[in-house]
Amino acid sequence: MPSKETPMTRSTIIRSVSVFALALTLIALYFLSHLPSGPPVPEDLFTRRFVDEGGLATTLEKWKGRPVVLNFWATWCQPCIAEMPELQREQEQLSPVGVDIVGINTEDASTLREFRSRNASLRLPFLAGDSDLSGLLFALGDTQGALPYTVLVSADGRVLRTQLGRLSPGELSLWVRREHLDRRSVLAPG
Repeated sequence: MPSKETPMTRSTIIRSVSVFALALTLIALYFLSHLPSGPPVPEDLFTRRFVDEGGLATTLEKWKGRPVVLNFWATWCQPCIAEMPELQREQEQLSPVGVDIVGINTEDASTLREFRSRNASLRLPFLAGDSDLSGLLFALGDTQGALPYTVLVSADGRVLRTQLGRLSPGELSLWVRREHLDRRSVLAPG
């Protein structure tokens, strides 16, 4: 006796194709999120001269070879100032897993020193940028030249994540977890 097959209705076909397309999209997103890290940082990032709060020339050399968050900011930038307490909290969580946050101010050392004297509770390392800081920002992906601008740099010197504008609470810790930089599992799941 011949078997009776039920014909596929148009809605069943559309539903099947939609489910298949969704599955392919999810698979693609999974693999895209696990691609190797982003573009390399400018060659001179870790040797470029900055100025510390005391007016002494320094570099980012001590952070070379380890993950670091660079937060570019200015004292006249209200979103920059507003995110400072959150950056301090993030630093306290990230430092034990080997990720430091460095604030790079777009102004001079005396402005930075004055800011620190009014905000002594902030223990983040702060540096003042040189005259070509806008070129560095552009090279790191800040094509708008706006602040604040935050960059997560991998231990091998690649840009992993960037954020133009104020960070959300816990955002840096989330970046670190997503990039698998918290190998010692010190960060609480979020």
